[in-house]
Amino acid sequence: MDSNRIKDICVRSCIAYRSYVEEQQANGEHASRFVLDIDVMEFDKSGEVILRISQNVRSVNDMFLMIGKSAFYTDDIRDLIYDRDRNIISMYPTERVLELLKGTHVSEVKLVSDLKWLIDITQNFYESYGHMVRYPDRLTNLYGREEFHTPNGREPSPQQMDAIEGVLNDPTSYVWGTPGTGKTQFVLSTAIMTCVREGERVAVIAPTNTALEQVLRGLIRSLKESDPDGEIVDIDRDILRLGTASQQFAKEFPHICENRSVSKELEVRRSEIRQLESDLREARDPKEWDRIAASIRYAKDRIKRFEDLDPELKERRVRIIAMTPQRLMMRYSPDGSDRPSLNVDRIFLDEAGYTSLINTLPLFSFGVPVSLLGDHMQLPPVCEISHDIIKAGIVTDDDEGLCYTWYLSSLYAESMLHLSDDAMARIAMGPTQHMFFDTKQYDLSVSYRFGERLAKLLDSYVYGDIGLTGMSDDELELEVIDVEFTDRMVRNNLAECEAIAKDIMEKDLEAKDFAILTPYRAQVAMMVDVMGDRYRRRFDISTVHRSQGREWDTVYFTVVDNSKRLGKELEYHLTSNLQLPSNLTTINTAISRAKKRLVIVCDAEFWKSRKGDLIGELVSKADKMSYFRHDDSDPIRFSEKGSPERERQSVKRYHNRVDERVPKRIYAAFKNGDINVTYNTVNIVYDYCKRTMVTDAEMGAVDHIIKAYDLIRSRDYEYAEDELRAMMDIHNSLGY
Repeated sequence: MDSNRIKDICVRSCIAYRSYVEEQQANGEHASRFVLDIDVMEFDKSGEVILRISQNVRSVNDMFLMIGKSAFYTDDIRDLIYDRDRNIISMYPTERVLELLKGTHVSEVKLVSDLKWLIDITQNFYESYGHMVRYPDRLTNLYGREEFHTPNGREPSPQQMDAIEGVLNDPTSYVWGTPGTGKTQFVLSTAIMTCVREGERVAVIAPTNTALEQVLRGLIRSLKESDPDGEIVDIDRDILRLGTASQQFAKEFPHICENRSVSKELEVRRSEIRQLESDLREARDPKEWDRIAASIRYAKDRIKRFEDLDPELKERRVRIIAMTPQRLMMRYSPDGSDRPSLNVDRIFLDEAGYTSLINTLPLFSFGVPVSLLGDHMQLPPVCEISHDIIKAGIVTDDDEGLCYTWYLSSLYAESMLHLSDDAMARIAMGPTQHMFFDTKQYDLSVSYRFGERLAKLLDSYVYGDIGLTGMSDDELELEVIDVEFTDRMVRNNLAECEAIAKDIMEKDLEAKDFAILTPYRAQVAMMVDVMGDRYRRRFDISTVHRSQGREWDTVYFTVVDNSKRLGKELEYHLTSNLQLPSNLTTINTAISRAKKRLVIVCDAEFWKSRKGDLIGELVSKADKMSYFRHDDSDPIRFSEKGSPERERQSVKRYHNRVDERVPKRIYAAFKNGDINVTYNTVNIVYDYCKRTMVTDAEMGAVDHIIKAYDLIRSRDYEYAEDELRAMMDIHNSLGY
């Protein structure tokens, strides 16, 4: 297919996809638009804007700002970061947006996440540069095996050696491997180290911000092992992560994240120097000369300290630049006409099986080698249009049929470049395995993450007997909580939610160490209700699809499905590989998120009876089986049913850190007008309570403190005093 035809198909598919999403949103049937209300806006002299919110959001990735009816995107609102613990969002808007915010009532300000915006970004790219999509140029700079720079000098396996050689010497390549086979921390890091040592500049792409940060963590870990002194790659200076970083990633790696506040600081200091130099020329008193000269020296020292972190300078200087496909399409152009040129020698795409075809083809417009890495037996790309609608569109020759570009993964990019319209339509009718023409595929079948038992099971059920071998000495601990069926008409299961809450409380798990995954959004909502929204913020409850690219020590997989009360056309929608073989990708992804312990929560007897279903096989081979029976008369909620010892420890920790004098001290400081002391004390209390399980009554007092804090910041002292009085009433009632 020639480039102009690819451009035409992709533009038309964007229009059709947008129309479909818009129609679904208008009917109130779509979850692809989310509007976040702002409760309080605060402005810092550095140009930072703090937005306080009451809603709990997963992230602010891909959000834009609405001021009245005007929309402002990432170029206008930089460094958007969500602090989940404090429920605040910070950003550095441009001067124009900052002035608009200062002159607008908070009720007119919204943060919006809308799939239509991402579709528009994609459409704009294809309209401008779609004609440049092509197979990469042949390589002229080839690498011999003796030139490979492996992590810590470790000897690659024969499979890894072949994959590294292919990635470095083929115009297009695909490295396929299960978790633990070394795709990122060995093959990718070796290829990048080898390229950078030879003076090349590379781009690392991943389909989502979460996946991007996961691959960067693995890459940085390997770089530190193989080059601890930073002789080849200075991590802080040579890596730049573009776009919105998560709060945790920004804390871990502040110097590699795009930081527009640095640009603001440099701008302020340079303006200050210009003014001081003007003052110096006009000054008449020698003493004044010395004072102004000292101020100029100080400002120049500050500039020197910040120049290395200037994102615009760093972007031109770094050797490794990392971003999502959407960020690439927003920021760069293949010809450098109206946007900067990407200016890299190679592109690496991780999580290739999870990246849509339409988001992959832009990588082929820069004329450089493209290497794909991933596991196509895990989750496919997220596409809001069902496969049935796409197939119907192909049959009727409707543009909705062209939305296969959103449904198919990056592994079909070469097919798009080589095959005709009709051939691509036949592939899209699927299911059809990907096919390569010039692209070389390299399989990694030795996993150091899986033990032998789990590897054999996955090899048989998921990977088609490729010889997957588990080399981990520690077999994944497999537990099952057998949950008695509870009546339901939708895809949720209260008993499974309560079983998980009970197990977490009894084991007193650390929030960072576990996640709760399920195939269905209805179960996520019920799980949040059982755990309580304020506690849900401390750990992850999500669908399996949203977990792609992440890992936890313990994963609870709540299956939901069994044989009761659902029509046959709905049964086992995402859980039975007998009914639908593609469900293997969902189950495989859920299993692969667990590093140490996988807990399957389901109707065990039902699933054990389904011979040939992977979930049934896992349940049958469990290391440990426990039982849970739901009791309507005694519902379990996360905040109420901790073990007695856990409750005693909770109260003890509360008294040790937040004794009876603290609320009184807050109240007294406020009454005395000492606002700074009030701020500082509130922060101490809140910082403790956001990390520690306290009783509902104690947390209620903290809620009043938080509300009072916000009211004080907005100078609404009368209502702040009401909140502090309510805090004291609760505190006194507890007998402290």
